[in-house]
Amino acid sequence: MFPENDIIFTSVWPWILIAASIALAVLEAFMKKRAVFAIISAVFTACAAVALLILGGSLCDMLLLILATLAVRLLFEIIERRRAK
Repeated sequence: MFPENDIIFTSVWPWILIAASIALAVLEAFMKKRAVFAIISAVFTACAAVALLILGGSLCDMLLLILATLAVRLLFEIIERRRAK
């Protein structure tokens, strides 16, 4: 519909921020001090979303950042609950 406009990933910053956010979510799942990493991960995700908007990213980039982080957290929660059974 709009061939001259890139809607998603107009730069490399969204990739970097999404990868860092996912890495923090994975660290949260494997570290013993989960509360500390949960706070760090939540603050980083919020700051990354704001940074994407400031750097000129689209709302789709911000949505992908949040959804990818939540998907990884949900995956590890499901794995942990199945191990607990």
